[in-house]
This record gives sequence, structure tokens and C-alpha cells, in this order.
Amino acid sequence: MPRRPSRASARLAYVGIATIAWSVASATYAQQARHGGQQDKNVVLTADKVTRDAINDTVTASGHVEFVQGENMLLADRVIWNQSTDIVTATGSVKLVNELGNIYFGDYLEITDDMREGFIRNVSMLMADNSRMVGNQAQKEGEITTINRAVYSPCELCKDDPSKPPTWQITAAKVIHDSDEKRVYYHDATFSIDGFPVAWTPYFSTYDPSVKRADGILETLPGYRSQLGFFVRSTYYVDIAPDKDAVIEAGEFTQQGPLIGGQYRERFSDGQIQLSGSITESDIRQYPTPLNIDEKTVRGHFFGNGEFDLDDNWRMGFDIMRSLDNLYVLKYGYSSMQVLPSDVYMEGFFGRDYINGSLYSFQDLRPFINGTQPVALPYVHYSFFGDPGQTLGGRWADSGSLLFLAQYPGQHVYRLANNVSWERELISDSGLVTNLNASVETDYYRTNDPLVDPISQLKPAKSAARVFPQAYAVVSYPFVKQIDYAQLIVEPIVSFVGAPAHANNQRIPNEDSQDIQLDPANLFSGNRFPGVDRMDDGTRVTYGVKTGLYNLGTGYSSIFFGQTYRITGDAIFPPNSGLQTRFSDYVGQIEIYPGRLFDIDYRFELSNDFKQDRLQEINFKIGPDDYGIFGTYLFAEAINAPNFVTSERNELTLAVYYKFDPHWSIMGAETSELSQPRAVLRYGLAFGYQDDCSAFTLNVAHDQTLPVGGTSGTAVFLKFSLKNLGVFNSPSIH
Repeated sequence: MPRRPSRASARLAYVGIATIAWSVASATYAQQARHGGQQDKNVVLTADKVTRDAINDTVTASGHVEFVQGENMLLADRVIWNQSTDIVTATGSVKLVNELGNIYFGDYLEITDDMREGFIRNVSMLMADNSRMVGNQAQKEGEITTINRAVYSPCELCKDDPSKPPTWQITAAKVIHDSDEKRVYYHDATFSIDGFPVAWTPYFSTYDPSVKRADGILETLPGYRSQLGFFVRSTYYVDIAPDKDAVIEAGEFTQQGPLIGGQYRERFSDGQIQLSGSITESDIRQYPTPLNIDEKTVRGHFFGNGEFDLDDNWRMGFDIMRSLDNLYVLKYGYSSMQVLPSDVYMEGFFGRDYINGSLYSFQDLRPFINGTQPVALPYVHYSFFGDPGQTLGGRWADSGSLLFLAQYPGQHVYRLANNVSWERELISDSGLVTNLNASVETDYYRTNDPLVDPISQLKPAKSAARVFPQAYAVVSYPFVKQIDYAQLIVEPIVSFVGAPAHANNQRIPNEDSQDIQLDPANLFSGNRFPGVDRMDDGTRVTYGVKTGLYNLGTGYSSIFFGQTYRITGDAIFPPNSGLQTRFSDYVGQIEIYPGRLFDIDYRFELSNDFKQDRLQEINFKIGPDDYGIFGTYLFAEAINAPNFVTSERNELTLAVYYKFDPHWSIMGAETSELSQPRAVLRYGLAFGYQDDCSAFTLNVAHDQTLPVGGTSGTAVFLKFSLKNLGVFNSPSIH
């Protein structure tokens, strides 16, 4: 531990500082004259002992010496400052800290008092990002620092054996650091892993760790893909300005034409934009056969998004995704989405209130999908909220939308919808919780070229209006009992909904209420349909119970079970939706989260006579952090009704993981179809390594389904990254 200076030595240091003050001032004046006076050259020297030799014009400091000039600092056991030559000599536990935060260690140093030129022997260097470099000597000349016989590594040394080689390192005959260009140059360099040399190069360079972004090649990737052939794709980064940059991409393929693309990003004081695109000549197709030979044609894509603040309340933006055909972005790896959305919007924020106006369109890339996706021109929706307790002790709200939904060719729908509601929560002294809600839905529809509804088998009217009032109350009474270090809660829940028995559902087109699923999350809601095209009409009562055991600070377990009885109403629900009969299906959920070793989330739906499984879904994880198994089981009953058919899903996904040590891990996964015919759908293996300075990942996956963009196949993905040197990503190989 460094010795703290005594009061006497401290006083002596102050006397020494006063003694050399005049020489410091004169030296400073001379330095400023030589360098144009562009920066502060004042020198602060402190030590346990300071002496001056007037004959040799030197100042000698010893014992905890600190020599500070600007943002540079020199620490040593002994320092001799020759004011005639402006040379500072330091010996004994030498440490030099420069303005970049790098620390040089050595046993002998000579440097000018402005610290622009110098020499250090037996040097070791700790960079600002904790990277390390050692060498037999370092020479500094202005902004250039040269280290001979250097070894560089950003890896942490082994705590048990610091002499053990790091994970990887670079040895070089000479390393040059240009702090002005912020680049590091390696000459006659050898790359070693765990002390074993694996690669040699006569020369290469990188930016130093202080550089966050700069012009240069991001990656050059070789690969192979079906219908594309062997290829090489390269990207080049262009640092245009602090607020804008670009990436240029080029690719060459053996079976297709060359590709060129790029990306541009820019930030403004009031927003940002990001644009990307590519173009090529290609004959890729969905299912190549000898009879299906296409000529090469131009293909490409354009993606873009942006957002701009117009003032304190309003902003506008856009999101655009377009491909010249349904295969290009999937085959060339630009997107994995099966439907590409695009929209332009403007939105306003006013305290609790919100309004949005958008134009939407979609590009469907899925195979065997006939027809076109609809466009919304426009879709305007708004929501206004009152303050809590403002109206009859509760809160009022008003929300609605204006929509023109068109399909070319197909059905055109004009819709004007508005919903005014009020809600309030009451908690009695005994703990009874009551949530009250009242609402009025007012809608108007106009339909051109109406299509037959797949549920009702009827065509909607060309013009229809609806006024639909509804009121409901949800009452719950939680019982709580303390059991040792846990709380047991049993909470019965009952709701009563009152509304007209006719919601005019058959005269209104159904665009946004087709996919309905009964679950614990929406069992007690006023409208179990998504969207507003269908209303859950009539009078009904819903009942259920939730039981939970909550450990204090460790975990919990809970069980929910519930059902609905419809007293009146003619809402037309899809087949097997769970709501098509007066007594709905039973829905439930079991959650077990003890806080360690295993987690289980089980959701289910049973027919009201307990004879059929409608839905079974289990998500689970078993095992500690270092090893275990997790997976998902999903069963969804098939629907077989006129114009409304779905196939049964009975899938099991299992994954096993094992972590050998803090760095190495492996995981395997498989998804299987359990219904007849039984089949393995997908399987894969992932192998990885990660430490403080490197990471390696190898993924191998095989898909036996028929994905969008072509036939099934095997994908191989390799990622290898080295701290401060870069990242290598291989493309998927199919």
C-alpha cells in the first residue's frame, strides 16, 4: 500500500513547489511560444521531496511523485526535470496516464515536459476499455506511439494463474498507434487462441477502442443457398456525419445476377428516417420444375420508416415495406415476414386524449393465397378519457373510428363507429370489489359488393346502422389467509351483463371480429369479439373462481376456472369458439412459479359437457440455470363447418440445454406433429461459447414443412465475434 506523506514531507513539497514556481512559469511561457499558445501548458509537480540544482538547471522530485500537465499525468518514485532540455526522466514504478485514459507502465521513462515525445522501457499498457498490450519498449513522437515486440489482448487474465495465456491474443513485431487517426497498425502479426498460433499476417489495422463508428467494410460473407448458388455478399459502412450514415451492399451469385443495395439513416432535431433497398436480376421461383422456366427479370425491395415531431402535440410518420415479388425478400434474407405492412400516419397527444389517422396497405407473400389484401383509406381512431372520479365517482371515456376498407377486387366497407362508456370501481369495508361499466356503441356501415359472411352464411346489407347499449358489473370477494410464509387467496368472481338481445350482427360486414378465442383474459369482458364489427349481445352471467398461493418474495401458484351462461341473445359465434351454445365452454389456467427449478403455465378449454378438449396449451421449464428442459405443447381442435374450416393442431416442442461451464453451452430442440400422420416438423442444434472478449455460436436447423419462399431444407448459421476486432456472420445455408 503506498505510504501517505507525513506533514513534514507535505510541507517540504509545498516549499519545493514555491521554489520552482518561477521556473515553471518561464518554462510554460517558452512552451506556449513554441506551440503557438494553443493550449494550457502549465505543469503541476508534487512529491514527498523536491530539490533544485541551479547549476544544471534541473528539478528532482522523489517519493510519490505526481507530474501533471493538462490531461496527462506521470506517476513515479523519482523524477528529474531538466528545464534546459525540457526532458523529464522517471524511474521506479512509472505510470503515465494520457488524455485518452490509457495507462502506460514501465521501469524507465524519458519524455518531454509537454508529453508529446518520449520513450518507455519494459512497457505494459492498460487501455480505456481494459484491453492490454505489453512490449519491450515504446516510443512516442507526437500523435504516433510505436511499441516493439508487442502482445495485445482485450481478454481478462486468469485470476488463479495470471501467467496463463488469455483466450486470444495478437503478437506483433511492431504495433503503431496513431491517436490522431485513431487507428492501430500491426506488423508481422500472429493470432493465437489459448496460446496456440492459428493465423499470421504481415500487416493489418483496426480502429482503436475509442472509435465508435468509422468508414470501413462491415462484413464480407461467402455462402450458398438454393436457387442462388454460391455467393459473396459484402457491406461497406459510410460515416457521413454525426447525425447520418449509410451502408452500401454488393453481392455476386453463381446462379443469379449481381445484387446492389444499401441503407441510409439520418436523425433530425425533430425526427428521424431510415431507408433501405436493393435490386438484382434473378429467375427465382416458388417451385422450380423443367416446365416452369422463367427468364431472368429485375427484382428488388424497398423498406423505409420515419417519424417527425410537428409540434408539442402532433407527429407524423411512415412505415413502408415492399417487394417486387413474393419471393425476393425471403430468398435473399431481407425479411422473414409473410405479410409486409405499410402505413402513413399522423397522431396527436393531448393529455389523456389521443387521435390517429393512418393509411394502410399490405403485401401478402404467402403461397396458395388467392386474392389481394385490403387497404385502409383511411383509418382514423380516437380516444378521450375523463379524470378518475370526475363523473358519478367514476371515469367517462369516448372512443371511436372512421374507416374505409377496400379490396380490389372485392368488398368495400365504410364504417363510422363510436363508443361512449363510464366505469367505476367500488370497494366495501368488508373487501367486496365491484367494477361497474355502462356503454353505448353507435355504428353506421355502408357496403359495396358485399360478400357472404362465412359464419352466418348471409350477405350483409348495403347500408346498416346500430345503437347498442350495454351495462355490466363484475363482483369479486377475495378471502385471504396467512399460512406460515405464504398467503392463500380464494377469490370467487361473478359478472352480470345486460344488453339488447339483437345487435344487428347479421346485417353488418365482419372484417375485424373473425378470430375469436375464449380464454381467462376475456371471459369477464363486455365484448368477447375482437374489434367492433360484432357485438356480444344479450344478457348473460359469468362465474369463476381464482385460487392462489403466494410465497413471500419467492414465487406463487394460482388456479382459475370459469364459464358463461347466456340467458338471451343471438350473437353468431364461429363454430367451436366456445360461445356458440348457451353454456359456454369451461376455460381455465394453472400457473406454478415456485421461483426456482421449474415453471409451468397451463391453459385449457373444455366443452361444457367435459367430453371434448377444445384447447390445451402448456409452457414449461424444468431445471436450474445450467441445465434443463423447456418446451410447449399445443392442441387446438379442428373446425369443419361450411366455408369455415381449420385443421387440428397437435404439436410438441421440446428443447434441452446444458451449460458445461461458465463459457460453453449446447442446446437441442425439436417440434413434432403428434396427430396422424405423426411427423417431425423441425429440429435443430445450437452450440456456443462466450467470455469477456469473444463469442462463438453455431446453429444448425432443419425444417421439413413447406415455408414461404421455397422447399424445406437445412439452415446453418455461424457467428464469431472478437472484442475490438469485429464480428463474422455466415448466412444461412439452405
